[in-house]
Amino acid sequence: MTSIAPEDSNFDKVVLLYLPIHYTWNRSPSLPTGIYEITDEPLHRGSLVLMREPLKRLVGLPGDHIRVTPEGTYVNDHLIPNSAVPAGSPYQHFPYMTFTLVEYQYWLLGNNPLSWDSRYVGPFPATLVSTSVRPVWVSK
Repeated sequence: MTSIAPEDSNFDKVVLLYLPIHYTWNRSPSLPTGIYEITDEPLHRGSLVLMREPLKRLVGLPGDHIRVTPEGTYVNDHLIPNSAVPAGSPYQHFPYMTFTLVEYQYWLLGNNPLSWDSRYVGPFPATLVSTSVRPVWVSK
């Protein structure tokens, strides 16, 4: 009998596992660094979404009322925690105003207050949102 495994190898201990699941690595400080599963779940408020890069949290959907204030972002009259632009930010914030997201617009926030997100650029077009993701392994 002929073996394809070289002698003195650990070939017999290697298990190949094929899963039809896709993953992405987030290295941006916008959300915890780690591995995220790419899903095809419908987008909803609170979804983690994969932009072309990096990850952001979807907090506002088309039809939502957005109010941008010095205290942070209000979505449908609910203040999003930690959504304020920090004092001394090197970035110009999105203008303080109230408006409604239209079709194909999303309000996206990262966990880091200096994350380049809707705090600074306003609504993101749907064309920049790739898909939803789910954390598999993340750093704290």
